[in-house]
Amino acid sequence: FVSLFFTLFVTIIIVYVIRKYNKKLENLANNDLLTNINNRRVFNSKLEHSILIHQRHNQSLNLLFLDIDNFKDINDKFGHAIGDKVLVRIASILKNNIRKSDLLARWGGEEFVIAYLNSSFEDSLIATEKLKNLIETDYILKDLTKSSVTASFGLTSLKKVDTLNDLINRADLAMYESKNSGKNRITIKN
Repeated sequence: FVSLFFTLFVTIIIVYVIRKYNKKLENLANNDLLTNINNRRVFNSKLEHSILIHQRHNQSLNLLFLDIDNFKDINDKFGHAIGDKVLVRIASILKNNIRKSDLLARWGGEEFVIAYLNSSFEDSLIATEKLKNLIETDYILKDLTKSSVTASFGLTSLKKVDTLNDLINRADLAMYESKNSGKNRITIKN
């Protein structure tokens, strides 16, 4: 009886430890380690599913790409530790100022992406303008960098014939157009 109890006890502990490690591995696989928001892989998977649903039901879906302006200068001037704090702060601003139903991810480096689901283009543009202003006027970012931090934005909407790559490429091109047109602006590509 004692052996059975001991075996059961050890088994429960092993199962608990394995589940705990599995949760950690799942978190590592799905989230950006620095900002603790979705990573690109998870975002693409969720967006691909959302595109199919939104096209089937003729619902609106708008995609926003944003890139922090002059981020290399921030890293060069203040160091990577401050650069990381800037990324974490911007992720926090984005996460706290979009709807819970929208998709958010760190795309890579200093780029972020948001999918506004079931949002009119006008509402998505208003939300994007709000995010632009929140980033530019954020006192924590100003304190970290001793000046305003800005970002360049590219916004597009889903078309009936779009693939995942079509939508992503159009938003990315719009964002780069903002960068090349003076930064700290929103470019729309439809």
